[in-house]
Amino acid sequence: MIAGKKDMKNTKGFTLMEIVVYTAIMSVVFGLLIGSFAALMNSFAKARLLGKINSSAETAMERMTREIKSAYDIDSSLSVLNSHPGSLMLNVFDDMDNAAVTEFYLEDGKIMISKYGSIGVFLMSSDISVNTLIFRPIYASSTSKAVKIELEIQGSAGNYQRNEKFYNTVILRGTY
Repeated sequence: MIAGKKDMKNTKGFTLMEIVVYTAIMSVVFGLLIGSFAALMNSFAKARLLGKINSSAETAMERMTREIKSAYDIDSSLSVLNSHPGSLMLNVFDDMDNAAVTEFYLEDGKIMISKYGSIGVFLMSSDISVNTLIFRPIYASSTSKAVKIELEIQGSAGNYQRNEKFYNTVILRGTY
């Protein structure tokens, strides 16, 4: 019998209490890792959404700026100015120096451009929408004309939504 007791004391292994403690420690470590990973993915989604919003705004503003700069007048009778949803009809010259019209307007929450009576083309990403589009004419003198653009864009990533406002003022060609 003494030999049997001696053999039992030399056996190696874990007690039930040690296993419970190790399991608890590992659960806490894995919980922290998963929480950190989830926070990192959430931050990445928010940064990606902000990038999409800024990219869409930059594309739309750049195109509107270029077209307004090349216009010689605003067709105030057909434009919807100083209110949302705004539309802007610009009097321009086409490639053969004929009088033509370029229009900016909203359709299904997206900024559209229509040149020379053609079908409108989207200027933004499909998963970004416009909350506000206002065109404000500015008449600095009898000959100087400009357009102030007010644009608010919204996007969402999961449960997270973000709105950003953008502004630009553009002087029409030949009016300065």
